[in-house]
Amino acid sequence: MADTPQLDVILGGLSAALRTLDKAAERSDVVIQRALKRIGFQVQATAMEYAPRSATDTDSRKAKKQAGSSKPRKKRKPIPGGQGGTEPGGLERSIEFEVRGSDVEIFVADNSDAGPYAWIIHEEKGNLWKNRGLGTVSKGQKADEKFITRAIEDEENAALLIIQSEIDAILT
Repeated sequence: MADTPQLDVILGGLSAALRTLDKAAERSDVVIQRALKRIGFQVQATAMEYAPRSATDTDSRKAKKQAGSSKPRKKRKPIPGGQGGTEPGGLERSIEFEVRGSDVEIFVADNSDAGPYAWIIHEEKGNLWKNRGLGTVSKGQKADEKFITRAIEDEENAALLIIQSEIDAILT
């Protein structure tokens, strides 16, 4: 029996598409990790913006002037096991993110400056705390409870844009 002749047909567009697909498959893990890190940074920054904050000495002085009080402010006591606890913004500085596989986790670690009270601030408004303090008020309306949850929800479109930009980078 005679050999069947072989016919090679080269489709330029299909070949290029297959090469791109092959390239994408090789880089997908790196691209996923990079996208998740970018999303983590974005959500972390927004959560820090939304996190309540203790009043600064300046906030307290302004409030006392407006109220007509001239009493000196009490010094804050250090948080046990914390980094001193006397500087506002401990909760903001304690917001972290970590990429784990195909997920990114935004959290406040239990052993951070704000670890002992982060859950209370995030979840217990109305039960264990009610009023937004001077420092939180000075940050604006978005600074309040559920700061991480709201940051994730508010940054959904930004996360989708990050993913799209990473896909576009693979395909070009």
